[in-house]
Amino acid sequence: MLKNIKTESGAPGSQRVRERCLQLLQQQPGLDLTALDDSLQAYSGLIQRWNPMASLVSSRDSEHLWLHIADSLSLLPAVRSCGGASPRLFDIGSGAGFPALPLALTCPELCFHMVERARKKAGFLELALGELGLLQRGAVEQGGFPQEVSLDAPEGWLVTARAIERPGVVWKSLRELVGNGAVFLCQWPELPPESLSMFHVEQITDDWTRHGLRRGALHILRAR
Repeated sequence: MLKNIKTESGAPGSQRVRERCLQLLQQQPGLDLTALDDSLQAYSGLIQRWNPMASLVSSRDSEHLWLHIADSLSLLPAVRSCGGASPRLFDIGSGAGFPALPLALTCPELCFHMVERARKKAGFLELALGELGLLQRGAVEQGGFPQEVSLDAPEGWLVTARAIERPGVVWKSLRELVGNGAVFLCQWPELPPESLSMFHVEQITDDWTRHGLRRGALHILRAR
């Protein structure tokens, strides 16, 4: 649930959130906003169509998918600044594809790997890659991190774990990835206490934050 963006009467709804996203994306060079909007709308439609079969998001969240798309897109400046000319993203617990799929649609140079434990959700992600024309840049691996799926050479990779239910369970493995050169784009409500002493931690406050389009805080963790 995104706490920063209100959707009650009189507050920004999905249409207004969509418009704000497109306005902020005007700051990014080389984007065809009309084509991008069509692609993001197609992605939203896929979730709506397959949600009854794959339980991708809650019934409440299915009515406000642009809140999750906005939260995903809020990572784009960090992806480009931390990932260089050819960013690579390792997304743990991808679920319905947030944030990897919105980022991939917006950042054509991004290559990405999605990890999802649930078989039906992983099946949806495979389908979405084909429907959205992302098969050449994206991959899906069905299994749990880190027991069944791992990142063997993490240096230079960006890592997200936006929807992990129990962050503490995967933190030990995540900190090993960061220690070996990965950059963790952390959207968790709270940072693991030892992260501040172990890594360089930068909290991001930008236009996405100021417009209330980001899920809580964004911290970038990297090796010192």
